Formats: sequence, structure tokens, C-alpha cells
Amino acid sequence: MDGSTHHINGVDSSAIYHGQYKKAAVATDNVNCSAIARDILKRGGSAVDAAIAAMLCVGIQNCHSAGIGGGTVMTVYDAKTGDSIFFNSLSKSSSKAYYGVYGTDEETFYRVSQGATAVAIPGCISSFWTAHQRYGRLKWKELFSPAIRMAAEGIRIEKALAEAIQKQEQNIETLPSFREHFMHPNGILKREGDTLRMPKLAETLRKISKQGRATFYRGEVADMILDDIKGHPDGDSVLTAADFENFRTESSTLLEFDLNGLTFLVPTSPCGGPITCSILKILKGFNLGPDCIKDHHSKLRTYHRILEAFKAAYLQRVGLGDPDYNEEIHEFVKRLISDEFNEEQRKRISNEKAGSSLQFGVDLTPYFPPDDAGTSHISILDEFGNAVSMTSTINYYFGSKIIGRRSGIIFNNGMKNFSIPSKNMNQSDVPEKATFPIAVPSNLMGPNKRPLSSMCPIIVLDKTQPSRSRVQMVIGASGGVRIPTAISWVLINHLWLNMSVEKAIMTPRIHARVGKQLELQVEEDVDEKIVEGLLETMKHVLSSKPYGKPGTVVQIVSKIRCNGIAAASDPRKHGKTNGY
Repeated sequence: MDGSTHHINGVDSSAIYHGQYKKAAVATDNVNCSAIARDILKRGGSAVDAAIAAMLCVGIQNCHSAGIGGGTVMTVYDAKTGDSIFFNSLSKSSSKAYYGVYGTDEETFYRVSQGATAVAIPGCISSFWTAHQRYGRLKWKELFSPAIRMAAEGIRIEKALAEAIQKQEQNIETLPSFREHFMHPNGILKREGDTLRMPKLAETLRKISKQGRATFYRGEVADMILDDIKGHPDGDSVLTAADFENFRTESSTLLEFDLNGLTFLVPTSPCGGPITCSILKILKGFNLGPDCIKDHHSKLRTYHRILEAFKAAYLQRVGLGDPDYNEEIHEFVKRLISDEFNEEQRKRISNEKAGSSLQFGVDLTPYFPPDDAGTSHISILDEFGNAVSMTSTINYYFGSKIIGRRSGIIFNNGMKNFSIPSKNMNQSDVPEKATFPIAVPSNLMGPNKRPLSSMCPIIVLDKTQPSRSRVQMVIGASGGVRIPTAISWVLINHLWLNMSVEKAIMTPRIHARVGKQLELQVEEDVDEKIVEGLLETMKHVLSSKPYGKPGTVVQIVSKIRCNGIAAASDPRKHGKTNGY
């Protein structure tokens, strides 16, 4: 946690991925998309305009992670009024989404993982339109121009997409639409530096740019999408025209909590805000500071406490889900983020050894929640003090593994984020080889429901300042279930351990995974002596499932302890900031 390493998770971090700016800053996971957002701001566009244009760009440049075939969540701060709002446009299940539609438990797991049956209603375009109607300055059509041009004329495949293509080689070889996009005619996988063209997607984006939200949910594009997800050998999607027509982006207030004299704005369930809040409130009582990592003993104890806080918070995911579907979740969240509850959890942490789930008040025997994955995040602060923290996802790499034969859209596999029911809720009867999660009642599949997500777009304010100067930080991450712990690591490093944003992001991370047991996933380049101490002295358990690459990817813009604005794009995904 001293931030001195030059490698993170096996990635060379020597490239310049951070910057200092005077007026406005952008952090995305692609250099081209950060530049597009900067250009939008300089042309007089709003922070929301810049975020939309940048995320449309990401949907081309990093099409394995995000795109208009997925869902989006967005936290917005309006400097003119001092108000904030959350736009929830997570992909949603069909009105016909019942488990009986999918077959047995294991059949359900595999049918919601890949193919047409895995696709949930995409929410991206709805969220973009809703936010733009309220905060946009430039014309809707202008925001699409860069992405349309890239999809039509072709892009240079950058490192992040090239790595994803390599990882998905087997799927690409067996799926005709993927071979067409990601392989050369001679059967060789495309690599970094090769050209990717997506002409059908370019035409779809052009239609949306001219016709707006309506064409995606009840017009020509909607018809194309419904045709794209029918007639598949693994089964047709249960999505209907009515599902698309009835889809809405939900606008709501955010959870607020105070820390270090700052006010954190985070989304509530089904997003990762309550978990992130709980982690930070538990750790607040330990009074962490630079002295906590001054020597090996102090550093080991600090790591141990942080990881125990991760466990204590993550165990509470078993009570989270879509509150519109279960009103009891509102009360569960109130308790989860309360000072009293988190002080109780802090007192349950032993300084000597790792705790069990029962120690933190949760019995993991009946069930354990699903992992989620993928995503892309954008953090923006404009020169007028407006801010956007936006996270978007198609869920897993290349989502459902369907590229629309008419629309060219890569569709999500959002149905995978629901929990799977089990005939026998006793986990001891689940075969060791089973990889599907046992039912978490609050996150069971149902009609017109949003699944549990870890996405957590955050804006941090200093409410003692005038509204135009209040935003102190914009932060969020991609990386599935590990998003709250990745964000927490960076916040701990930056706020409590006084690291610069680049050092806070560079520091290798450990995730406390809640699966069949509590176990650690460790990035490469974490101090070996610390890992040894955690396993041998503190009795933590190392997961057989590696942290993986790129792992978690954090994007941060901060005014804390800097002259102007500091921004950092996580080098794990080879991003780069921009601004002026």
C-alpha cells in the first residue's frame, strides 16, 4: 500500500495514465473516449453530454465491456441548483421471466449465461435520453457522431480489446458473427493494431441519433432487436415488444453519508452503494492514517482489518436486490448503512485472526450470492462544477455472445445476475464442481425485475462550499462483484493514507470473496510478506479463483490535496485521462 510498485496485476504502469488539469477533467478506460469527452466539454457541452459521447465511444473501442446492448447507472450533480440525482437504467427482466421458462436449476444457470435466453432489456439508450433531456446542452445527434464514424470507418484495436479477444478465442471461433468481426478471413484472430469495423452497428447508431429513444424501444430499432434475439439454436429470448415499450429509466435520490467532513453520494440497492458505505463506515472506527502502514506489523494488521471489513459488508449482499420488487429491502438498507450497525460489525473484527460468516451475523450454509462481471466506468467534472459518475455494462465479456445480425448490437447477458433457485437449499449437498450460486431470496428472478449489481458510481461533495465548488471527487469502477472493494481501496489510499490519485490507483489490491467460504483473491505484485502474514498468521484462506486481469478498473477525478484537478485512469485497462 505504499504505491511504489511499477507493476500492477502484471501490467506495466509506467505509461502516463493520469494528469493535472485546471478547469475540467475526464477519466475513462480508453484514450480516444477521454479525448472525445474533452472535446465535447470544450465545445460547450455539459458533463452529461460528454459522458454520453464517451460511453458511446467505449461501446466501440471496448465493445467487450459495454455498449448500447447493456445497462447503465448514472450519478449526476448539478452545480447550478446544488441538487443530485441517480438514473437507474440497469437491464431488466421480461414480464415473462419465470424460472420454469428456463428448465431445471443447472439448465437455468447455463441458459442465462449465454445466448438469446440470457438477454435482459437493454437500458443504455433510455438512460442517455433521460439524462440528456434534463441536462443536455448539445443536440442529441451530435453526441453520436464520433461513435458512428468509428463504427463505420473502423478503429484500431487497442490493448484492452485485443486482450479480451484473445481470452474469448473459443467463442469467437465457434460463433459466425464473432468470426466476422474479430477474425481475419484466414482464420487468424485479430490483434492489437488491427482494424475493427462494425457497419451494422454504425447504421443502428445513426437511426437512434436521428429518431431518439423512441426507435430503440418501440420503433424500427426495437423491431430489429426483437428479430435479432429470435431463432437461436439454444432457445429464443422471452423478451417481447411490450417489454421494450414499458421499459423506463428510474430517477431517484441517492444515499448520503458523511466521512472526513465530506458527503458521499452513492446509489442504493440493487447497486453496490450500500456495501461500499458499510465498508467505509466499519473502517472509519479504526482511524486509519499513514502511520498504519509504517512498518510490516502495522501494515499487516491494517490489511487484515480492511479485508475483514470487506467480508462483513459483502456478507450482507444476501439481503439486497430490487427494492421495487420487495419493499423490505428499503429497511434492510437503512440498517446496513447505519452507524450503529457498522460499529457493531467493527467490534466483531478480531485483530488476531480471520472471522467466519457467523461471526458477522450471516449463515452462508443455505446460499451464497452470484458473482457479476464486466463493465466500464466514466468520471467527469466540468469547468462549471457539474459532475457525472457513470457505469455501464453488458455484464460478461461480450455479454450474451450475440451480435445482432440486423442491428449489429452486442447484447448483454444480464439475466445471469439473478440468483438460481435450488431444490435443496442446504449447500452441503451442492457438488464441489458446481459453479452456479444457490438461491438468494432477495435476488431471485422475477418478471419486470432488475438483478443485483455491484456498480457504484460515486460523487463526493464538500457541502460547506458554494454549489459550484462542492464536488471534491468523482469515482467509480468496473470489474463486477469486486467494484466496491476496488473503490474502497482507492478511497482508503487517497483519503486516509494521503496518497495521490495515481498512487492510490496503482497500489495492488486484494478482494475478500464471499463464495462457499470466505477467501481472498490477490492481485499480482501485492507484497509477498503481507500475503504470507495474512494466510499464516491471520489464518485467511486463499481463493483457488485468481483475481484475474484486468481485474478491477477504477476511474477517479479529485480536487483533494491538489492544486486544480487531478485525474487517473486505471492502467490495468490501459486507459488515459484528458481535460483542460
